[in-house]
Amino acid sequence: MSDVVEAVALFKKKKGVITIRDRLKWTEVGQTQPAIDISFDSIANLQTTPATSAKIMIRVFIVVKEGTEPKPLVFNFTNLPNGREHCDTITTELQKAVTRQRDVQQAGGSAPEGTKLRLEEDIDLQESLLTKNPELLQTFKEVVMKGHLTNEQFWSTRLHLLRAHAVEKAQQRGPYNVLATIKPKTVDNQLKVSLTRPQIHDMFDQHPLLKLVYDKHVPPLTEGEFWSRFFLSKLCKKLRGDRITAMDASDDIMDQYLKVDPLENKVTNDIAVSHVLDIEGNDQNANYVAQLVPDVTMRVDSSTVPLMRNINGLSQRLLQKSISKRVIDTENQYLEESSLHDLAEDVPKTQSLLKIEDQNRFFETGIAPKREEIQGSLPSLEEAKRIFPTGKFELYTVPRDDKALSEAAMNITIALRKKIEFRTQGAEPDLPKNVKDEMVMCHAATVEFLHQFWLAYYSEKDSKEEMSSLAQALQKTNARMGTVLKMAIDAGKDPNIVRQALSSTNESVKHALACYQSRLQNSG
Repeated sequence: MSDVVEAVALFKKKKGVITIRDRLKWTEVGQTQPAIDISFDSIANLQTTPATSAKIMIRVFIVVKEGTEPKPLVFNFTNLPNGREHCDTITTELQKAVTRQRDVQQAGGSAPEGTKLRLEEDIDLQESLLTKNPELLQTFKEVVMKGHLTNEQFWSTRLHLLRAHAVEKAQQRGPYNVLATIKPKTVDNQLKVSLTRPQIHDMFDQHPLLKLVYDKHVPPLTEGEFWSRFFLSKLCKKLRGDRITAMDASDDIMDQYLKVDPLENKVTNDIAVSHVLDIEGNDQNANYVAQLVPDVTMRVDSSTVPLMRNINGLSQRLLQKSISKRVIDTENQYLEESSLHDLAEDVPKTQSLLKIEDQNRFFETGIAPKREEIQGSLPSLEEAKRIFPTGKFELYTVPRDDKALSEAAMNITIALRKKIEFRTQGAEPDLPKNVKDEMVMCHAATVEFLHQFWLAYYSEKDSKEEMSSLAQALQKTNARMGTVLKMAIDAGKDPNIVRQALSSTNESVKHALACYQSRLQNSG
């Protein structure tokens, strides 16, 4: 929720303020920390007194622990100014917030592995992401393994990366033509091919004829000898869908299966096709009735038929592996098409209507302003003569003002200097790669410490120990920057380049430490 809703209410006979934004809070008058702070997903039910009742109260039932009875919290608006209006406003906003929270949970609640706790405890997922992202791995080593951050603190700000990586790992790769992706290599006049067990299994699954040949001839052939002969044979080119030429080598074993139809055990398709869509049936019927003969360019080449049938059969098997057969329920389809969707009830929209008072002043009235309103009163003739001189103007000679010319030249010089500085400000610093990498890592580690420091600084929980540890890590920023400066000096480069690049980071650290010291002085 972007808007904050507040109302005065009594809780246990104590006066305070109810605040509804991203959570439900009640803060006693005179206190800074809320005495009640609950999330919307823990609200089980809402009850309010009717409008005819003398008492004005809201009862909020919250679930403290899963599996236990809801605990009621009673907020009293009786004898308070505008009590009934405030009670209705709070009730409406709570209902909207609870409904919105439940919709979000229903949309994303089907994937418990995406929850914060599961992601923070999944060490394998974290290691996989670090292995895939070397820059993140370097930052992890710097701030966790060498620094003052815990593993939970580091990943608490990177849950979106873990969630995206988990979704990426959960995706399964669809079937593909494995045989077409294997490229044998010739090394020392010998054919070398690298095969894995999953690849062999997929080839047998996609090409039953290949499995038949393998089972029949291994043994007596060794597995390596079989694959070497297969990838050099005409049978391999046939299964791949390549054209067989007279230059291809012959093989007495593999060539026996060139005439075998690899699709003889194909699965028949019993799905009835409409006559409107049955292109093959219409073509056969038209040729039979009209005795049509196709043009020479449209006639089927018998030599390419086995290749096309092989490729089409392979594609069909791949699709059958990824998409299961579905029986179309025509009755439900007709019901869906014939249903009157306009008569369905509209889903009520949760929105707030804005009412603008005095709307006319926000729009043009279409009335032209008067001349006096624009120009004002004109000066008199005597005043005009006094303001405008009656002497003769000479444009041939212009008076020279050296001071004005000097100021104009200075302004132009300053503008050019600023333009040049702006263009060269983002230029790549002239530093060796190792110095650049160390400088980037120093900046990334410091930013991570600053991020965690400000989270703890503005946290509502007691985080003194955490802030103390992070402040110690920030105090070591100068030492980390000193290491980068020393590397730049040893490389023969100007250390001011490093100082200028890390100046904003250094100022941020100084500001954070100053705020920390100020809080220590105020608290102690």
